[in-house]
Amino acid sequence: MKFTIETKVLADALKIAATAVAARTTLPILSNVKIEAANNIVTLSTTNLDIHVKQRVAAKVLQDGATTAPLAILSQLVNRLQATETEIEWANKIIEVRSGEVLASLETLPSDEFPPPTAMKGEPVECDAADIQKPFAMLAHAMSHDQTQYALNGINLSPNGKGTDFAATNRSRMAIYHGQKLTTESVIVPDNFVAAIHKIQFGDKIKVTISDGSIRVASENVEVTALLIEASYPRWQNVVPKRSDKAFSCGRRPLIDSLRTCAIFTERQTPAIQLSGKGKEIEVSQPGKATALVMGTELAGQPDLTIRLDVNYLIDALSVIESENVRIQLQDAQSPILIEDGAFAAVINRMRMPE
Repeated sequence: MKFTIETKVLADALKIAATAVAARTTLPILSNVKIEAANNIVTLSTTNLDIHVKQRVAAKVLQDGATTAPLAILSQLVNRLQATETEIEWANKIIEVRSGEVLASLETLPSDEFPPPTAMKGEPVECDAADIQKPFAMLAHAMSHDQTQYALNGINLSPNGKGTDFAATNRSRMAIYHGQKLTTESVIVPDNFVAAIHKIQFGDKIKVTISDGSIRVASENVEVTALLIEASYPRWQNVVPKRSDKAFSCGRRPLIDSLRTCAIFTERQTPAIQLSGKGKEIEVSQPGKATALVMGTELAGQPDLTIRLDVNYLIDALSVIESENVRIQLQDAQSPILIEDGAFAAVINRMRMPE
């Protein structure tokens, strides 16, 4: 195998490949990137067995072939190369990398030991890349990272008749997105797949396939396949509060600024913040420590109501919405709040203030 490739193209491809490589493994092949060269195309593949990333990049292929090389070392090396082009040649179980004044050798493992991606049998749905990347980006903050809540370590996709409901929750907060129809069954996509989709530039159009316990998102040059989480997702629809006339309405950016100011004084284990209606302003406070006012607000229904929330959860929700104004809906001082912005909605449970 022998080919010449633009150094930046190779560096960018290896960066994407890192989203699927196994960080710690007893199988050395899972720390490697599979490199295939043919017809002036180089295909790079990585997997940790749960997720598989496959990329096709243009190159000048002088000799066809396939092998695998350690991704971490190859990526670090390529990132340090200064020349615009890099030549890679494989022979006698060794890859040689030549670029400018640099010549480096890496040991390889046979390409036939590299695990293939899951075979997909379902019919793909063609859509815009934003139809899956946008809801994933807006909901990722609400996923649970508690390994004892395995079913919540990802995003749930469920059909709603007209489209797909995306949902993420850690049981204290929830984020929802009503999006494009992508599936006819309820499935849970894992967090590493969500992270990979967020990082990769697919182009305008993609194909989404969900079948046989796997999901695949593919464009002309990039393909990401992952095993679905085999578990039952909570019936989140039952805990979404009803729309309410009681609400705090204000500018999103001024509210975030006030929350971040008061967050300085919260405890890590109890990051509670208090919002109180004060005429034409909202008082954001960490009682006894800090107070910030959000001016020019509108208070509806019960302006003197005080609510207590996890400041980080509220900032996360406000940071992903697009509107410049936000409306925080509430039923009473104990029930969850509801924030809506177009197809997106956030639900956040109340907190007790520390004594």
